Amino acid sequence: MGGVDEGVRVRYEPPEALASELAALDRPWIADEGPCDVGFRRGPGGEPPRFRGLAFDARVTIAWDEAGVQVAEPAPAQAGMVALRSPVLVREGYDARVELERIDYLCRGALVASRYTFREKGGGDA
Repeated sequence: MGGVDEGVRVRYEPPEALASELAALDRPWIADEGPCDVGFRRGPGGEPPRFRGLAFDARVTIAWDEAGVQVAEPAPAQAGMVALRSPVLVREGYDARVELERIDYLCRGALVASRYTFREKGGGDA
């Protein structure tokens, strides 16, 4: 786990904003769940999003459920906020050439948001 010199901007949108928020992502990873199934895939693949989920590209993370949509994106560092990066360990079902990471943003010890990102192993963004 390592520190990151950045803050986070969080927006909350109504459920009907999900489609446009997902469309704005660049080649996203999508993890979602329905009443009887779950999925983890790269890009929408022609499937509509399930009831609850998480989608992210290299900059923006979207989390949703029936109640609404949360959008987290990097922002300039903020006083009193700590950003911590940690690796995401996935057993199977994703491209092994990609390193998935999570950045947790804490303010006075409370979790404000988490943002997921990825990099190609040995270099830049995937």
